Amino acid sequence: MLKTLLILSGLFAIQCTLSQTPPDSLFKQARDAASRGHVDSSETIIRALHTLYPKNEDYTIYYARVESWQEKYREAIALLEPLADREPPNQEALMLLTIQHNRATNSEKALHYAGIGVATGENPVFYRFQEATALGELGRTKEALKSLDFIESDTLNHSVEYLRTSLLKQQKNMVSGGYFNTSFSDPGFAPWHFAHVEYKRNYRPMPWIIRTNYGRLYTNSGIQVEAEAYPQLNKRTYLYTNVGLAGNSKVFPGFRAGAELYHSIRNYAQFSGGLRFLHFATEEVFIYSLSASLIRGPYKLTYHPYLANQGGEWYATHVLNLRFTNELNESYFQFDLQYGTLPYYYLTSTGFTRLNALRAGFQYRFRIHYNWFLQPVFMYELEEYVPVQTRNKFNVQLIIARRF
Repeated sequence: MLKTLLILSGLFAIQCTLSQTPPDSLFKQARDAASRGHVDSSETIIRALHTLYPKNEDYTIYYARVESWQEKYREAIALLEPLADREPPNQEALMLLTIQHNRATNSEKALHYAGIGVATGENPVFYRFQEATALGELGRTKEALKSLDFIESDTLNHSVEYLRTSLLKQQKNMVSGGYFNTSFSDPGFAPWHFAHVEYKRNYRPMPWIIRTNYGRLYTNSGIQVEAEAYPQLNKRTYLYTNVGLAGNSKVFPGFRAGAELYHSIRNYAQFSGGLRFLHFATEEVFIYSLSASLIRGPYKLTYHPYLANQGGEWYATHVLNLRFTNELNESYFQFDLQYGTLPYYYLTSTGFTRLNALRAGFQYRFRIHYNWFLQPVFMYELEEYVPVQTRNKFNVQLIIARRF
């Protein structure tokens, strides 16, 4: 009650002041107050001006802006609609009204007013952008992308490209294929060959992948079928799960399974812990893993140790990688450094080395067109394949993917 009386008293005092002060001077005071961050004071002044001069469109529109800054979208919309619904519409009011409906997620209304704006022929870039935003919220991704196509390339800006990327990411399907080669030198051996094809479905709340792998090591070859799922447990936690079958293959484990739980702390850290199980014809391997990531803007530094138990003995491997991500272009570059006993491609065969290897390499994933991606990977290994003797291993992989 006291607060209401104070507000009424303030309004009364301002209205008394209005009789002595030119309204445009008070309008300037309202704008100055807002520029200094005193939005409440600005709102009090502009509300009184609007009450006394309801037909002054400058006061009405600025009043709507002040309400919008305070996320009072309903109030802002009520002020702007009479100015936008008339013929011809007030352009400033129409633009601001379209924004308010998008911010309030009144997507159908935003689409309606964006259409009116497009029809006027004024500010086409603005209205096409708002139209695409509304269509994206409604799940009409293809139409939204077509709206952005109307915007000339020389007028593209960061906001348009960010919206385009967000819309492209709404597509739920991706197919990819890759080839992986390991060659040796000093001394040389016959190269290893691997290939895969996979299908990914970004289904909420559990994206999943089906993958088929082919491998050829020396005179042996085999096929493995895998399935992966990433159930989202809450906003910051998800679970990675994997299962694979290869039968009596001499290249891949006959059966494999794994799970790892990932948890993020806001936008600056991520931790995980998990277990992988490999069943071969003659033995079984358990691999325990942990990870800790530090995130600073586009940079992510991750330490990922593995501890494997094979035949009652324990073997450790340490992995460190640094990733730079460009969200706007859906690309990343990652530098990898590894040291330990597990092979680089450690889920393929019983060839778990009891000796150490030092590995360094990189991978770069980038978008070559809106829905096409290319990812080259290179990893060099200095492998101690027998005590005190080393050889060079060159791991090269190329993956191509298409989203639809």
